[in-house]
This record gives sequence, C-alpha cells and structure tokens, in this order.
Amino acid sequence: MNLPVAQQQPNTLEEALLIIAAQRQENADLRARIVALDAQLRRLVRRLFRPAAETIPEIGQTVIPEVLAHTTEVLRQELATTATVTEATSIGGSDGNTESAADPIATVTAAIAATAQGLPAKPKSPRGRGRTTLPDHLEVITERVTIPDAELTQPDGSMLVPVGHERSERLDWEPGRFIRRVTLRTRYGTRDTREAVVTAPVPPAIVPKGLGGDALVLHIAQAKYDLGLPLYRQRRDWVRQGVDLSTQTACSWMRHLGARLTGVAGAIRQQILDQPILHLDDTPLKRWDRSRRGSCHLDRMWCYTAGNQVFFDFTNSRAGHWPADLLRGYRGTIVADAYGGHDRLFDPLRGGGATEAGCWAHARRPFHEHAELPEALDLLLLIQGLYRIDDVAATLATTRGTDPITERARLRRAQAPLILDEIRRRRDLLLTGPVTQSALAEGAAYLRNHWAALTRFLDDGRIPLDNNAAERQQRPIAIGRKNWLFVASEDGGAWASILLGIFQTCRLQQIDALTYLQDIMPACIAGDVDPLKLTPAAYALLRKKSLAA
Repeated sequence: MNLPVAQQQPNTLEEALLIIAAQRQENADLRARIVALDAQLRRLVRRLFRPAAETIPEIGQTVIPEVLAHTTEVLRQELATTATVTEATSIGGSDGNTESAADPIATVTAAIAATAQGLPAKPKSPRGRGRTTLPDHLEVITERVTIPDAELTQPDGSMLVPVGHERSERLDWEPGRFIRRVTLRTRYGTRDTREAVVTAPVPPAIVPKGLGGDALVLHIAQAKYDLGLPLYRQRRDWVRQGVDLSTQTACSWMRHLGARLTGVAGAIRQQILDQPILHLDDTPLKRWDRSRRGSCHLDRMWCYTAGNQVFFDFTNSRAGHWPADLLRGYRGTIVADAYGGHDRLFDPLRGGGATEAGCWAHARRPFHEHAELPEALDLLLLIQGLYRIDDVAATLATTRGTDPITERARLRRAQAPLILDEIRRRRDLLLTGPVTQSALAEGAAYLRNHWAALTRFLDDGRIPLDNNAAERQQRPIAIGRKNWLFVASEDGGAWASILLGIFQTCRLQQIDALTYLQDIMPACIAGDVDPLKLTPAAYALLRKKSLAA
C-alpha cells in the first residue's frame, strides 16, 4: 500500500532523506499553488471592485524631471527640421503673411508638461448652449389647433375670423423613426380690422415649451426603464438617424415625465396598501457621490407589490424606518425575508401591526448550496413537497372550476402538517448533531428562528410560500445596474422609482405601457382626474369592461 509521504515511516537514513526531499518538493508545490491561487484571487477582486475610471497613477517626483527632459529633447530634435520648413513656407507664402504660427516645439513641450502634472493637454471645447436645431431631412407632420365656432362669437353677434397662425416645432417619434411635428395655432381677429383678438391654446405637453414631443419622451422612457437601455446607448441610435440629441436634454425630459406621473405612483401605492397581503423586498442601487470623485453611495430601492401592481421607493440607506414609515398603520400580512429591519413592522410595542409571513425560497437556499449532502437533499425534497401541494391545488381548481384559494387552503391543511413535522425533526437533528458549525446548521437555525412566519401559510390559502413575486419585479433594476450602472442623484433615483414601478405594473396588468401612458397623459397634465382612476389596474379594468360591452 502506498501511503502519503507524511505517513511513511523510514527504516534507514537513506529512506528518511528521501522522505524529507519528497516533503520539501511537496511543500514547494503547495507554496507555488498558493501563490497562483492568491494571484487569481487578487485579479478577481480587482475585476469586481476596482474603480471604473482608468486613471493614470501618480509618478514619483524623482522620475518626472528625467522622463520629461528626455522626451522633450527627443521631440525637439524630431521637430527641428519640420519647424524650419514650416517657417520658410510661411515666409514665402502666397498670402504674404509673414507672421509665423506658434512654436511647435514649445507647444509639444507645454503639452508634455501639462500631462506630467496631471492636467489636460488639450483644452476642452465649450459646451453648446441653446435649443437644438431640428434636422431638415425629417418628415414634417403638420397639425392645426383651432377654436370651436361657439367660442368665436363676439358680444355683438359678429364672428371672429382667422387672421394668421402661431408656428412651433417639436422633435417627435413614430414607430421606427423621428419626425418634425409642426403645430399651427390659429389666430382670430375681427373681420374689419384683422387685428388678432385670441389665439388657439397651446396643446398640453409633458415638457412644456420643450423640444421633445410626448411620443418621443415616452419612447425614450420605455427604452430606459422598461428595456434597460441607458441614454448614452440610445443616443448612438439617435445619431445614426441624423438626430444629435444630447443625453442631458433627454435626462431632463425624464424628470418632467416623473413629475407628471407622481400622482399615479402615489395612487398605485395606496391601492397596494389596500390589499390584505403584500410582498416587500429591497435591492441595492448605486448613486453617484458628487462630493467624492469616482465613488458611489450604496442606496436602496424598496419594492412593494400586491394585486398585480408594483411600487418602488428609493432611499439613501437600508434603515428599517423606511418601510416602517411607508407601511405605518398597515394591518395585513407582509411576505418578506428575515431582514432584521422589518421586525418593527410586526412588533406592536414599536408601532407595528402587520402579520409576518416567511419565505421558503430563502429558507431552502442554504441547503441548495450543499445539495450534494444527503441531509441537505432530503430537506430540499421535503420543501419541494410543500410547493407540490400548491401545484396540485391549482390543477384541481382548473379542472373542477373551483376557487384556487379554497383548494389550496384545503390541501395545505390536510397534507402540509406531515411534511412540516418531518422538516422540523430533521432541523432539530442538524442543530443537535456533530455538525453544529456547518452551513447546514446555519440553514437549520434559520428554520428554527423563523418557524412561526414560515408556517403562516397554513392559516390562509392566500398567503404564498415565498417572496418571489417581489424578487421578480426587481429584475429590471438588476438589468439596469449592469447597463446604466448608477443614478446620478437622489432626484434621479426618485424618477427611476416612479417610472420603473409604472412600467412593471403595466407588464403585470398585461397592457401596453405606451398606449396606456398616451391615453392618461392629458389627464395627468391637466390634473383634473382622480389619480386612483388613472392607475394601470383601473385602466385595465375599464378596458376589459369596454371590450366586454
């Protein structure tokens, strides 16, 4: 039998020396492997956490003069001949101008010095100001705004007549292309003097007196907040179509759109809080920290969902008071993970009055990470049995035409207690066995500490087994983190929360977001309709009634 080197017993001096040499070689191999693994770990850490900006590191002061002097001298020699030729050409030029241009050697030297000092070698061109000029190649679509005849009657019975028009242009969008939308507002005056008395009103717009038409603003918002395309990436397509629209302008449009839809987002929140059961979760989101160059602050985006609607709340921390403030007075059931900040929601002594329901998806995760162990696999199969009960209940409800909640409650009461008893027995074995320090014991401790919340589904067939409903609604944020990386300010996070929530709610309600927003936008701008009647849920219900009629 071949034993490991460390377990071999030498019988002679030669064998001992051979074993020592083998151990030294083994130790050297292990040290080399440690060095290689350490290098891999450092590369991985740098790849994950290094700053995005590839700045040049500071060079020691003892190196800069030597490098600068050598480079300057080489460039001076290279450019000496060119400078002589340039001077001769400028003197004998046909325009008779004897003034020579700036010394190229001095220019290069100054540029090298500026670069070595960390200063920009090329001055930045001044940023443009003023309204963007619309390209001439875009198709022009003209619309006229008039005043009804009933409003053109003068007190003496005479009628005002058209005497001209006010012209304005906007950059707008039709599916697949940019257009120039020209609006002609008719001016009316008396027949005899032809002096203007009244002009047709300006059509309401998301961006008042702005360049962007409503269809274009909504198109950009959908691409960013529904499809995860950042503005700089959209701008490539705009330029390809011959429209040089800046991302700063488009960003200001998102601010206007968010302000228009603030009331609708608040109404969605109110309708969610009226539901007996809601889901709560949060996800990190970076915000650019203007006070520290190249750094971001880690903020949070809280997700509240119920009744096929979603509301997002952007905050600058994960402090537990944020959901507590928003859910103050809520007396329903909250499905959430085991985050300690949620405890005050369920503690009457701290102002909470909600009922906690646990998440089995979180409970099974530690065991799924060690599914190769028999103890973990057994618990995974038992937890899967709880989900199978709900699947069978849904199938029976569809087949029999019965209420799915009633079927689910009946099967849960009949079958789930046996499975839960076995999960609890195996949980206790893991906690009292020899592997109390293992990852399985940590999963078992999670089951023990949150057992009451995890078994809450036995009391109500409406309570789901997990919090996946909230986690699914946060996928656009996860996609956005990879694309637009961060939000530029707290205001930008607030606009993002409003627009993300509305687009996700439209998806849950199975309605087209652009059609919905175009239909409700006049009422949002005018502010003369109750926002509760403008939510995607209310819009979808009205649409179903109109189709049924």
